[in-house]
Amino acid sequence: MKNLLYISIAVLISLFTSCSNDDPEVALQPKAEFTVNTIDNETLELIVDNQSLDAPANVNYQWTWGDDQEPEINNNATVSHNYTSPGQYTVTLKMFDLDTDQEVSSVIESISIGDDVNEGGIQIQFSQTNYGAWDTELFWNFVNGSSINQVKNMYVTLATDAEFTNLLSPSRGLEIGAPKAEEEFDISQTLLLKNLASSSKYFVKIRFLDKYDKESVYTLEFVTKANNNPTVQFGGDINTFTVQSKSNNLEGYLDTDFTTVEVTNNMDLTEISRSEDGTHIVYFKNIGSEAVEVEVSETAFNREKEETSLTTDGEGSASEHVIFNTLNSGPLTSSSKARKVTINGASFIYIGDDTEAVPTGEGLYIKYDSTPTKGDLIELTPENAYVITTEGTAPIAENSEINQKFGLRILKIVDGQINAAVENVAKDGGVGFILEFKNQDATVTSSIGQLLFITE
Repeated sequence: MKNLLYISIAVLISLFTSCSNDDPEVALQPKAEFTVNTIDNETLELIVDNQSLDAPANVNYQWTWGDDQEPEINNNATVSHNYTSPGQYTVTLKMFDLDTDQEVSSVIESISIGDDVNEGGIQIQFSQTNYGAWDTELFWNFVNGSSINQVKNMYVTLATDAEFTNLLSPSRGLEIGAPKAEEEFDISQTLLLKNLASSSKYFVKIRFLDKYDKESVYTLEFVTKANNNPTVQFGGDINTFTVQSKSNNLEGYLDTDFTTVEVTNNMDLTEISRSEDGTHIVYFKNIGSEAVEVEVSETAFNREKEETSLTTDGEGSASEHVIFNTLNSGPLTSSSKARKVTINGASFIYIGDDTEAVPTGEGLYIKYDSTPTKGDLIELTPENAYVITTEGTAPIAENSEINQKFGLRILKIVDGQINAAVENVAKDGGVGFILEFKNQDATVTSSIGQLLFITE
């Protein structure tokens, strides 16, 4: 009996010792995990890879993207989601054991989607407004981190009421038949609104879309200037008379689609050049004492009701005597006169100081074949133009870099007096051109402006 007791105790000790030396298996815990595969900042698409570990045999993965979309179940290894606007989003992945209907793991990541744009959209501040009678120009700055590079589209609406029910064309204004609707403009920091009525109130709406189509809208009320008269400035030099008219509208701007400027005068002036918009005109001066009276008419047209402004002003435009600037050994002086003379039965224009000394006296001689009329251009060639100086006689240089190609333009003929000007045929006409005469013994260079010669 005693031996049996010992054996039982030994077996129990052996069993206890055996159990205490065997480690039990440790169950691995599920772990939700994902990594970013791709972020497309243009389309705002996010692609992630599900890297979860030790998931239950029966599992669902729930994705929450941090925007206003509902959580979705997606058990694919790669998952994508498209956002509607850029920003910082919190993405959550949850792992559910379907056998226990319990969440067993989750992970949260903050991810930036899209390029750098303002959360508040495109922001501007109006900086300046140039008011005209018929056109108005707006300027603005991008502020609070916004920039012109963030703008994808710019749209403009123009109206005569704050509710934007009575619309006009932002680019064509009051033009008859122009579409009265919102228009897309080139992206910029300025806006020119054209063909408006003077002394009138308008409302403009500028709508910006950023690259993700987020909209920002700004409105501005403005009143155009009164319809005042244009201003006129006169200028010129020895033989030219300049009329510079400044528009009643925006300074330095005239849209010929909607505005025209007409300049008329009380004299028969010969025009040298004119700017495309008609605001700057250069004439040859007439010789005499008569003053020029100029009328400048500016009209806004291409609309149901035209508007016109008018200015009349005057200034003496005539030279009371002929002026010659002499260079090198040229024979012309400030007292030189121009007169029609006859030499050996041929008609000449003589320019010099001693008419009695013709045909051998110092001066410039220009031969012409018929009676000149207004508008004629007598070409100056070695055959019909020469100069006499103390050094001898020299024909006009035919292949001179100075001369190029010259003529004598007949401007006006009144009571036997012929008004003319030297003109460069190859270039813009008539402003104090230099003539060069050459022979073997002498080179003579003279600057000639306007000429007055008298018929015999």
